[in-house]
Amino acid sequence: MRLTEVIDYHQLFTDADDIDAWMLDTLVSSEDAADELKEYAKKNLIERYMALMKPMNIRRTRLNDSLRLQQLFRDIEDEESWIREKEPIAASTNRGPVMAEINNHEHRIRSVCQAGEDMMNEGHFASDEIQKRIYLLNEKWQQLTEKANQRRQDLEDSLQAHNQYGKDEDSTEPLLKKHEALMADLDAFGNTISALREQAQACKQQEAPVVDQAGKEFVMALHDYTEKSREVSMKKGDILALLNSNNKDWWKVEVNDRQGFVPAAYVKKIEAGLSASQQHLADQNSISARQAQIEQQYENLLALGRERKTKLEESCRAYQLVREAAELHQWIKEKEQHAEVHEIGDDLEQVE
Repeated sequence: MRLTEVIDYHQLFTDADDIDAWMLDTLVSSEDAADELKEYAKKNLIERYMALMKPMNIRRTRLNDSLRLQQLFRDIEDEESWIREKEPIAASTNRGPVMAEINNHEHRIRSVCQAGEDMMNEGHFASDEIQKRIYLLNEKWQQLTEKANQRRQDLEDSLQAHNQYGKDEDSTEPLLKKHEALMADLDAFGNTISALREQAQACKQQEAPVVDQAGKEFVMALHDYTEKSREVSMKKGDILALLNSNNKDWWKVEVNDRQGFVPAAYVKKIEAGLSASQQHLADQNSISARQAQIEQQYENLLALGRERKTKLEESCRAYQLVREAAELHQWIKEKEQHAEVHEIGDDLEQVE
C-alpha cells in the first residue's frame, strides 16, 4: 500500500510539472498575452514559478528516495521470507539439493545488501533503518548457512560410517571377515615384536670412555667432512675438541692429537655440563627407548583393530535383527490374511 501511494504521488507531481511548464510557455509566447501583461507582471510570474520549482524538486527527490526505500524493504522482506522457508529444510536430516540452492541464492542476498549500502553511501534519509534491516538480513543468512553446513557435515559423517561399517547385512559381513583376517595378521606379528624385545634386552649399549678434558670445549660433527690442506676429516657424530671459534666460517679443532680447521656450519657446540661421551649418548635414540616406542605403537594398533572389530560385530548383529524383524513382520501379515478367511466348507471333508 505504501509503495502504491508513493508512486501515485510521484506521478501527480510529474503531471503538475508538465502543466506548469505548458502554462508558462503559453503565457510568455502568446502575442495577445504579451501585449496585455506588463514587464513587471511577467517577471513576477517567472520568479514565483522558479520559487515553486525548488520545493517541487526537493519533494521529487524525497519521493524518489521513498520509492527506492520501499522497493529495498520489499526485497529484504522477500529474502527473509525465503530464508524462513529454507530453515526447516536445512535443519532436517533428509537428503536433498538444499546446499546447492542456498549457494546459488547467495548472489541475490549480496545484491540486496549492496543496494542498501549504496543508498547509505548516498546519504539517504533512512540510512539508520536501512543499516538495521541489512544487519538483520545478514544475520539470518549466516544462521541459515551454518545450519546447512552442519547438515552437510552430518550427512558426510553418515556416509563415512556406512562405508566403514556397511549399510546392510550383506555389506557388513564381508567387511567383518576382512577385518578378522587383518587381526589375525596383527596377532601373528606379535611374535616379531617379542623377538625384537629379546634382542633389545640382550644388547648392551657401549659407552665411550670418558677422558678428562677439563677446561676444553667440544663440538659434535653434524655432517661428514673430508680434509683438504690444513683441515681435518670427521664423520657425522664425531666429538672434537674446540680450540678456536673466532672465525665465523672456520673453527679450529683437535681430534686424535691432530689439529686443523673444519667448516663452522658442519659442527655444533656441546652444551656445558655434559662430557663428550654423555652428549653423544644423549643425542642418539637408545635401543630400549626405540623398542618401547615400537611396542606402544603396536598396542595402539591392536586397540584400534579390536575397537573396529567390535563395531563391525555390533553392526552385523543390528542388521541381522532388522532382517529377522522384517521376516517376522511378513510372517505375521501372512498369518493374519489366512486367519481372516471366513470359509468353513460345505461338508465334513472340506472342514477337516
